[in-house]
Amino acid sequence: MTWFRIGLACVVSVALAACHKTEQGVLQPMVPLAGLRYVNLLSDTSAVDFRIVNFIGDAPNAGAASFRTGGSPNGISNNYLPPHWPVEAGRDVQIRVFMNGLDPAVSSLVVLDTTVQFAENVNYTFFLYGFTKSGGAKALITADTAPTPAAGKIAMRFLNLAPSFAGAIPALADTTVKPDFWVGGPTTVAPFAGTAAAVNLAYGAFSGYKSYDTSSTYRVSLTPTGVPGTVIVAAPVSRGVLGTATANPVAGANVPGTAITAVIVPRSVAGTTAPQSGNPTLRTPAAGAFAFASPNVTISTGTVTTLTNRSGGAADSTTGTTGFNHSLANGDVIYVAGATEPEYNGWQIATKADSLTLCNPTNAGDTSTRCAAANVLATTTYRLRYRIGATPANTPATGTPTYRAYITATQAAPASTNYLIPWIVYLIDKKPAFTAP
Repeated sequence: MTWFRIGLACVVSVALAACHKTEQGVLQPMVPLAGLRYVNLLSDTSAVDFRIVNFIGDAPNAGAASFRTGGSPNGISNNYLPPHWPVEAGRDVQIRVFMNGLDPAVSSLVVLDTTVQFAENVNYTFFLYGFTKSGGAKALITADTAPTPAAGKIAMRFLNLAPSFAGAIPALADTTVKPDFWVGGPTTVAPFAGTAAAVNLAYGAFSGYKSYDTSSTYRVSLTPTGVPGTVIVAAPVSRGVLGTATANPVAGANVPGTAITAVIVPRSVAGTTAPQSGNPTLRTPAAGAFAFASPNVTISTGTVTTLTNRSGGAADSTTGTTGFNHSLANGDVIYVAGATEPEYNGWQIATKADSLTLCNPTNAGDTSTRCAAANVLATTTYRLRYRIGATPANTPATGTPTYRAYITATQAAPASTNYLIPWIVYLIDKKPAFTAP
C-alpha cells in the first residue's frame, strides 16, 4: 500500500507539472475569407453537386443544382440562385462537380474537377456551363466586384453563356452569333436606336458594369450584332422591393444600390435529362382583338358582365363572360406571333395592363372601373397595351395573333418556366443598403 501511495503521488506530481507548463488556450485567428456561389448551366443533363474536396472548414458546397439554378448550398433548401457563402481565401481550393443521385454509381461520376484561388474579401460566381458529353463541361469564375452604384442608380453587366441560339424565337441556329444586349423600358422598342449596353459579346465573355436609373419595368433584349430590329429574346428584370423603416429592401432594378449580372443562358438540349418543359400558356384572343392607334397596340383579351350593387343586400352575380382576364401587370413581357402584319409580332413589353368598365344604365359618379349606382350591369373589358416601332398595314391585326406571357413576378427565378428557349437570368452581385434596424 505504501508503494502504491508513493506511485500515485508521483503520477499526480507529474500531472500537476504538466498542467503548470500548459499555456492558457487562445482563440485561433480567423482565416481570410472570400465569397462563393455556384450556378449550373449545363443544358444536357440533370442536377449536379458542387463540392470542395481538399479541406472542410469554410468550404461551401451545393447539392442538387438543376439546370439554371444554384442548388441547395450547404444543405439549405434554395429554389433559385443562392447568395455568396464564405470560402477560404489565399489557398488552393479544389472544386469537384459530381452528378447528383442516390445511386453511388451515379453520384461518384465526376463532371468537372478544377483548382482555383480566391482573393480575400472578393465575391465570386462559379458558372458551370457547356455540355457533359465529350468532356465539354467548363467553368467560368467571375469576380463579382460591382462598384457601389451612384445615389438613386443601379449597376448592371452582361454575360454570354449560350453556345447557340437554336430554338430561340425566332430560330437562329448560327452558333457564331455574338449578341448585342439592350436595356430598356416600355418605350424602348425594336428597332433599337443608339448604342447597345454590350456589343458583339462572344460566348464566355462578359462586359463591365454600367450605371442605370432605377425602373420597375426594365427588360433586357438580345439581338444579333448590328441587327437591332431582330429580337432573339427579351426578359423582364426582377423589380425588387423598396426598403422601409421596418423592412429591409429586396434587391432589384427598382431599388437603388443594386448591382446585377444579366446572363444569357441556353435552352435545354432536346432528348436529354435536362428539363424539357415550361412553355407559357398560349393565349388566343378573339378575332379583331389587336388594334393599333399610333404608337400603341391594344389587346382586348375578354369581358365579364356583372349585375352589381343590387338593392336588398343581394350578392352581385355574373351574367356573362367572353375570353379571359390577362392577369398581367405593367412591365410584363409577352411574345406575340401569328399576325399577318409583322409589326404586331415579336417580344413586347406591356406598357399598360388594365380594365375598362362600362355601366348600363350610366349614372353620375361612374368610373372606368366601377359603376356607382345599384342595379347596374357592369361590363368590364380586360386590356393590354404595348408600343411598336412601325405602322402596320392593317388595324385590327389580321391572321390569328396569339401571345405567351412572361410575368415579372414569376421571373425572380431564372425563367425556369420555359426551358425550351434561351433566356436571360439575373444574379444579384450587390445588395442595397439596409433601411431597417
